[in-house]
Amino acid sequence: DLHRLIRRQRQMCIRDRVLLLSGSFNHYYISFLERLASPTSTSRVGSTIAENGRPSLESWIKEFTTPLFIVAVLGLLWLFIKVVEKKISNLDISKIDIFLFSWGLFVVLSMAGSSRLSPIITPFFCVMGGYAIKEVYKGTKSIDTTKKYIYWFSFIIISLLLLSTIYSSVKVDVKIIKGMGKSLNNEWENTMLYVKNITPSDSIFAHWWDYGYWVQAIGERKTISDGGHFQGEMRNHFFARYVLTTDNPSSAYSFLKASDVDYLLIDSTDFGKYSAFSKIGSLENMDKFSYVGVGELYERGIQETKNLTIYPYIVGGGVDEDIVVNGKFIPGFSYDSNGNVKVNSYINNVNVIYENDGVKNVEVVFLVNNQKVVINASDIGAKIIIIPRIYSDGSMNPQGYLIYLSPRVAKTLYARLYLLNENIPGFELVYQEDNPITKQYPELGEMVYYNGMRLPIKIYKLNYPEDTIKIEDMGKHERDLEYWNWGMYDEVFK
Repeated sequence: DLHRLIRRQRQMCIRDRVLLLSGSFNHYYISFLERLASPTSTSRVGSTIAENGRPSLESWIKEFTTPLFIVAVLGLLWLFIKVVEKKISNLDISKIDIFLFSWGLFVVLSMAGSSRLSPIITPFFCVMGGYAIKEVYKGTKSIDTTKKYIYWFSFIIISLLLLSTIYSSVKVDVKIIKGMGKSLNNEWENTMLYVKNITPSDSIFAHWWDYGYWVQAIGERKTISDGGHFQGEMRNHFFARYVLTTDNPSSAYSFLKASDVDYLLIDSTDFGKYSAFSKIGSLENMDKFSYVGVGELYERGIQETKNLTIYPYIVGGGVDEDIVVNGKFIPGFSYDSNGNVKVNSYINNVNVIYENDGVKNVEVVFLVNNQKVVINASDIGAKIIIIPRIYSDGSMNPQGYLIYLSPRVAKTLYARLYLLNENIPGFELVYQEDNPITKQYPELGEMVYYNGMRLPIKIYKLNYPEDTIKIEDMGKHERDLEYWNWGMYDEVFK
């Protein structure tokens, strides 16, 4: 009985070890498959980077040009058939074919992963194009006259296709090289001259990560983030949540002070990146996620009465959060388990009502289940900025464009400080570099629409209030902390 008991315990131990090992194997196998499907990044930060997006077949064809893509695919199919036939016939497969076949499998998997992988995929397509030509040329040596003519015809067609591709590609490359210049535009050059020559040499700058290398290399100042993401996901999240999208400046003071930041830089392109950094700054319920709305004046829809003039602006876009006011309910975004947004109602247009040359009221017209619902912007905390529009023929309309700030966006530090020019204690505007278009028309102000938004670069010096709470861990790298979580300091800044 004792022997049977010992034997049974051994069997149970072996079974448990097998189950443990199989569970670990499944975990790593699933992780491996996930990395194959998304080889660059599956993080929230990574998902906001355009180059990490999954490309379509159409985008790959455009990337390599149609002739090269077709010839390369033919070469790959030829190689696949050749390897399979040799395997079935038990014939030796050459080392070069094994290498190309393995490379091909890797490339096919990579093509489904990320646009960033183009530099490592391109050489394979070029090699397979050459492989197709080589195999077709070998066919021209066929004894069968009919096959020989078919192969020669195919060889000539493929060669002409590839030569035309090479010729057009060289033309494009020469044009690009001739037009290539510095990566900095004039606004950034002037801004970096200010940073380098005026700010103290030991200054530290905070900004969205895209501009880190410019500030470091050209402005010769330290930054808390750059495009290499040395800062880690935690700092990106904290900067987005507690600085740019915060509705409490105290959280911005604390985060920036923890990182010993002296200056905050906001670039004009941050306007279009709002949806990206608001997503990164959100919790799982996407509590910060939104966008900055814009709309053009619908001039044919202007209505004039005895005392009022109504200017309608076509804004569009979804409603970012639920709105309940005066018995009216406007449903906001909802999200699935993967964080994909579902739009439940829309902004149809914004009506700006003038009386005696002044704005009397602003109405936001929502579209809910194909029904229009009109609400005063002031009742929900939404704000607008009316800016001039310059047309391609040089004419302009002082009320030609509108920026719409939803209630969620209007209360953020980014909107209040940068767009609305609100005087927030602790943030001193020390430098502003206007867009070249607004420099030509200074009477129009700092924001103009001309083939896109034309906004300034602004630098704010940090003058921290005496009661600023300095939380040391906010300025550390995530690898130096035992634990961090999304929105982990929310309770501190309620």
